[in-house]
Amino acid sequence: MDTFSLLELNAHIRQVVALNFEQLIWVSCEISQARQSRGHHYLELVEKAEHSDDIRAQSSAVIWARTFSRIRKKCGDLIDDILQDGVEVRVQVRVDFHERYGLKLVIEDIDPSFTMGNLETRRREILETLQKKGLVEKNGLLPLPVVPQRIAVLSSEHAAGYHDFMQHLRENPYEYHFDTHLFPVALQGSSVEKEVVTALQSVAKAAVHYDCVAIIRGGGSRLDLSGFDNLAIGEAIAHCPIPVFTGIGHEIDQSVADIVANYALKTPTAVADVIIEMTATFEGEIDALELHIKEIIDNIVVQAQSDLRNAQTLLTYLPAQRVTANHAFLEGLVPQFRRIASFKIKQYQQQLEHASIVMKAVEPRNVLARGFSITRKNGKIVSNSSALKSGDTLETEFQKGNIKSTID
Repeated sequence: MDTFSLLELNAHIRQVVALNFEQLIWVSCEISQARQSRGHHYLELVEKAEHSDDIRAQSSAVIWARTFSRIRKKCGDLIDDILQDGVEVRVQVRVDFHERYGLKLVIEDIDPSFTMGNLETRRREILETLQKKGLVEKNGLLPLPVVPQRIAVLSSEHAAGYHDFMQHLRENPYEYHFDTHLFPVALQGSSVEKEVVTALQSVAKAAVHYDCVAIIRGGGSRLDLSGFDNLAIGEAIAHCPIPVFTGIGHEIDQSVADIVANYALKTPTAVADVIIEMTATFEGEIDALELHIKEIIDNIVVQAQSDLRNAQTLLTYLPAQRVTANHAFLEGLVPQFRRIASFKIKQYQQQLEHASIVMKAVEPRNVLARGFSITRKNGKIVSNSSALKSGDTLETEFQKGNIKSTID
């Protein structure tokens, strides 16, 4: 049995590869790692199992500097966004095998429409999943804070958008003070999902200390922002117990994070503007309420002063009016009292005259003059014969003269 040297074997493999892959071929895959050196771009390409991160196939690839320059002329700056970790690509390759360095895919062209199409397809699928779970509008239904002064910020401390956001808050024309807490996160690449989800979970646990969340990134191409077209990030935003603001920075398209958030804005400074204006609106409402209360108090004071003046006027004139009225009333009673007094006097005079006649009629002298007599026993008038007994001495008085007698 023949024995091959390693060089002979690899040379044979190289010949087989060259014979079977004479033409350039298109390959779809995902970039797991990307780096550049001296204008050359070195990539690790993988294919993962469906619905998991298990790697089913892997190869190294290279874009030589001259080829990269040609691709950049065709794709523009988009090529920089495509050559990022985690991006799915369709590349035209030449299969190359070297006896020492092994198999390598030499990339000759890239199809940007494939990457963009896959991103849009994935975006739609994520939104459909969130819609079925009832999560698209969940965070958006949370009431906005009246005064958003305590802000949890998800961004990179080195991002220009973060510094623009903070400067805008600090230099607001109303001189409001805002308390911000930075949760550092990756804004692009394969770490975006894990770091953003972890940060949102941390905010949710301490939600009582914050009024809202601001996810701040700044400008970038549609592909550059693809990390926010993510199911886990969408779910984390939806489940966040306080409103989430996004200023991810794309002028045309909305990411999944934008759609699920409570308030989506184009730029970090736009987020800052909204927060400032919400606070200014609240202050304006307080000022208007203060003015309204002052007007009510002023009206009450004016009415009270008017009532007091009216009372003073009444107190000045009412007693005199009442005295005059009572005086007139009393003067009206005088004639009536005089008539009543005159009538009573005449009535009493008649009664006295009648009594005088009666008194004269019963006077003892007048009674004796009419032939009556008065009998006394021991000086007391006898009015009943049963009070007398035999032997009593009586004295009888007549109009003229007295007699004494004894009862037998």
